[in-house]
Amino acid sequence: MIDSELDESADKAGWPPQLGGLYRLSANMSCSNLLSDIQISNGLCWSLDSKKMYFADSAQRQLYAYDFDQKIGKVSNKINFAATPEGVYPDGDVIQIFSIPAQNPSCLCFAGVNLDYLIVTTAMQGIAHENLDTDVDGSLLIYKAGVKGVGEARFNLENRYLHDDLSLSETQP
Repeated sequence: MIDSELDESADKAGWPPQLGGLYRLSANMSCSNLLSDIQISNGLCWSLDSKKMYFADSAQRQLYAYDFDQKIGKVSNKINFAATPEGVYPDGDVIQIFSIPAQNPSCLCFAGVNLDYLIVTTAMQGIAHENLDTDVDGSLLIYKAGVKGVGEARFNLENRYLHDDLSLSETQP
């Protein structure tokens, strides 16, 4: 399992130094640093064959790609996959545009049996109290996507094993 950290004091007016990182939790429950010097990590995903790992550093307005060794959980050969213009903060490729009523959409994923629902989290951080729309700011929004997402490998904390199907009915390897 790979996850990230960021400095919660980050704001677009004055991004903090690169304090964040990506961390790997192994099946034996050991935690190790995968990448350092990240400001705001977003859009973590893999190629269909799991040989490439992609993620966005929103503060840097960069999408990066790495070779990913699935057997040992390590990355190498960093490339700047894409950059975005000033004022656009990347989280992935544009497939379809949704009008999101919230002021700070933060992350998204696909869900549902057919992975055809788009789930969007929204943040309240940085919005003045009088400008908050409590119906959508700081909420979880669900849309029928019109496209199908790609399933991700799952990490089962209880049984401490990895598997890549979307049902949790597999037996331990």
